[in-house]
Amino acid sequence: MKKLILKLSIGFIIISIIATVLFATYVIITNKTFLQKTHINIELDIKNGDTFRSVYNKIYKGIKVPYLHYFYLTKVMNIEKKIKSGYYQSDNISLEKLIEVIIDGKQTLIKFTIPEGYNLFDIGNLLQKLYIMTKDEFVEAAFDRQLIEYLLKEPYESFEGFLFPGTYYIPKDFKPKEAIELFYQGFKDNLPKDFKQKIEAQNLTFYQGLTLASIVQKETYSKEESDVVAGVFYNRLKLKMRLQADPTIIYGKYITYDGNIRKKDILDATNKFNTYRHSGLPPTPISNPGVIALEAVMNPKKTDYLYFVANDKGKHLFSVTYREHVNNVNKYHKKK
Repeated sequence: MKKLILKLSIGFIIISIIATVLFATYVIITNKTFLQKTHINIELDIKNGDTFRSVYNKIYKGIKVPYLHYFYLTKVMNIEKKIKSGYYQSDNISLEKLIEVIIDGKQTLIKFTIPEGYNLFDIGNLLQKLYIMTKDEFVEAAFDRQLIEYLLKEPYESFEGFLFPGTYYIPKDFKPKEAIELFYQGFKDNLPKDFKQKIEAQNLTFYQGLTLASIVQKETYSKEESDVVAGVFYNRLKLKMRLQADPTIIYGKYITYDGNIRKKDILDATNKFNTYRHSGLPPTPISNPGVIALEAVMNPKKTDYLYFVANDKGKHLFSVTYREHVNNVNKYHKKK
């Protein structure tokens, strides 16, 4: 009798083990297949401190999961301790692939483009529209004294002029100082190698050359005209004529600028960027110039032009005398 009971007990244990193994195998295969075959579109922002349960709820919202799926993820795959914070965006990828990406911390990068001629406030606006950071956070970093001296090695007022126009790929949780460093690296990578040498040959400092390039950039986006515009400004500087560049006024009153320059703005001597009222170059760059504008101030066109005005075809009319200039202004702007 005892032997029979022992045999039955052993048999029961064996059957239980087999059943458990079969059940575990079923759970594993079912859940693994589910992860492989279920595709998802999701935008997921995992913050530091988020619990796995909260992340799980975001991923699986509205999805019918197999038996013991949460247990499978946490106990079998041990995902709970492996997930990394960050921004992840999936476009019809499997849950298995999404989980791999989150475990590896391979955040989705956002395509971010700085157009030529944008100033640091414009860039801040773009970053804010993409919900990467607020404009104020970026602007504060762009004026950070310690960061300026650490990266630029000079006590400049801001990073204006050093944030190179171009396309960057950045994570959603990018910090303002990281953005500044990336855009400044773009500047260093794209600055023409002999920029400083050629600018000094024009009797300007490196920073003055960058400032002039920022004005040329705002005056024209035409490759054919850039060196001519640069030549006009060099001629005016040599003759100690004021630059009288409208974009400098706009930059000086950027926050309150409504799209129009009025007579009072031209006469406003409190605007330190107003090159109608102040001689020489403004105190800082007024935009972030691209390669064409940088090369234009390195190699200005040799002309006698002292004036230019926009025509009705998106280009400019250049003139030597003030009388010619007035005639051009009357022709294209007086009637407006």
